[in-house]
This record gives sequence, C-alpha cells and structure tokens, in this order.
Amino acid sequence: MTTTIDLNKMMAKIQALLAKADGTEFPEEATTYRAKAEQFMRDYRIEEEHLIAVDQVEIAPEVHELWLGPLKDATRAKGGNGQSYFQEWYQLAYGAAIHSGVKIHYRWKTNPETGEYGIWAVMVGYSGDLRLAELIYTNARIVFGERLEPKVDPSLSDRENVYRLRSAGITRDRVAEMLWGAAPGTRAAQVGAWYKEECAKRGETPALDGRGISAALYRDEFARSFVDELDRRLRAARDAADSVGGALVLHGRAERIQEAFWTEFPSLRPQAATDLAERETSPAKRGRAPKPYWETAAYRKEQERRYSDVGQAARSAGRAAAADVPLDRTSPAKRVSRPVAGEIG
Repeated sequence: MTTTIDLNKMMAKIQALLAKADGTEFPEEATTYRAKAEQFMRDYRIEEEHLIAVDQVEIAPEVHELWLGPLKDATRAKGGNGQSYFQEWYQLAYGAAIHSGVKIHYRWKTNPETGEYGIWAVMVGYSGDLRLAELIYTNARIVFGERLEPKVDPSLSDRENVYRLRSAGITRDRVAEMLWGAAPGTRAAQVGAWYKEECAKRGETPALDGRGISAALYRDEFARSFVDELDRRLRAARDAADSVGGALVLHGRAERIQEAFWTEFPSLRPQAATDLAERETSPAKRGRAPKPYWETAAYRKEQERRYSDVGQAARSAGRAAAADVPLDRTSPAKRVSRPVAGEIG
C-alpha cells in the first residue's frame, strides 16, 4: 500500500510540472519543466515494473474510456454551427496515447452522464501512462477548441470580435448570429467588411475573403495542421528524453498491454495466416483494380484547394496554435535496453 502511495505522489509531481510548463510565458522555463516531467515519468515506469515483477496480479493494464463527442456532431458538415471535429479529436487522443505508451481504439455507445450516443476513445495501458495520455489530450483539445471555436469576448468591441471569430474560419453568417442573433444573410456583408478593415489595421492580408468554400477549407486545413504539428512535437519530446540516457525498453511491458488490448477488442487479434490467404483469394476480392487515387480528378481538385492561399494560411495558423501545447526537444534518440527486476540482463 505504501508503494502505491509513492507512485501516486510521483504522478502528482509529473502533473504539477506539466501544469507549470503550460502556465509559464518563458519557453526555456517551460522546456526545463517538461524535461523534469519526462525524467519523473521514466522513473515512474521503472518503479512500476519492479512492482509488477513482484506481483503481476496487483498491478495490471487497465482500460480507460475517454468521451470524444456525440453522434449528432459527427454527422454535421465541417464548419457548420457547433461542429466538433471528430477525426481531429480522435487523432489528438491517438497521438497522446502513442506518446504515453498505451494502446487506443474506439467504440460507439451512450454517455451515461449526458444520455447522448457517441464515440469514446478506449485506451489500454498502465495507470500512470493512461493518466498522462488523458492529461495531454485534455490540454491539446482545450487549445484546439479555443482557436477553432472561440467564443464572443464581451470585453472586446464587435469589430475585434468579428476579427477573432472570422480568423478562426467561422462563416460570416454564423459570426453575425453569434454577435447579434442575426438571421442568415442579414449582416454577413458587415461582418466581411469589418474583418477586412481589422486585417488592414493589423497589416495582414485577409485569409478569408468570403468566397464559397474558403471558410470550410481554412478550418479543415487548420485542424489537420494542428494535429500534425502536435504529433511532431510529441515525437521530438520522446526522442529527446531518450537521448539523455537511452530509450527505456521495459521487457514484456508492451506485450502485456497488447494482450490486454486484444482481450478488450478480440476481433482485432491477428488471424491465422491461412485464414488471411483464403480471404484474399475469395471471389469478392477478384476484379478490376481501382484507379490510383492520385490520378483522379477529385484528388487533383483537392490538392488545388489545399495549396491555395487560404489553405497555406490555415496550415500556418494551425502549426502556431499547436505550439501552445509543445513538448519541444529535438535531440535524436539512442535506443538501449534496460532489464527490470526478476529478469536476467
């Protein structure tokens, strides 16, 4: 019992250090806090493995479910009123899980607290790793939501709010509705004019000029860039922590987590090679090969949209937003193996 309390205290220190890193305005200080947090997390896992070697029944992989959102949000067109970015929510959870050393999948079911039917991210791993993954995901989602779904700030003028909301890719009609409760089309032109005026005041070129798909494209590219940049920073953090003393390889840990994952999702357990061979040669798999996706007109059109001025501006904004939840270390890792108690190195 005493040992469990020690692990809890160590995890509390890790969370406190990450909170300090997110709260400071000085990048070097934030990096120092995160470096210490990574060091504590390595020590936590080593100590946990010693306990597992003594009693594998007491400490075992757990299953945590993380609510991502209701089905009604998943069926809305991106950029619509109240849209939740389902794919991005899941990718943020996936990146946090991989960084923390846990397995992740998803399932659909009802949220007992809200009564809504929706999607859950299901994470399988050891308690400390799960808590770390959930903390990273929560922080990332808060920043993502604040940038892509900002609220009206009553302390700012209407013009300043127009600039903030429109810069997030929110349509002119919706900005007018959020500010004045206006019906669609009644004040959209005013929103567009004020947005351009505020951009000119700041010496910026308006990324959103109000033409058709611009707002939806901007939000899509912002979301995609945010997720990619955060994933890159998480990988850099892992490699830099590993470079200090070598990557921590705790033998058997990944296998135990994998087995627990397959127990939770038995349909994902790999099939026998003979079953796969039979399925691949079944009549349903035979026929004309599909056209490569990069040769289709739809793919070329999508690339033109993505690499337009609006798309470029959105990706730049997404990368900048992801910098608010950084784990920024860059040294390459040197992989080493470290045995745990009870094993012969």
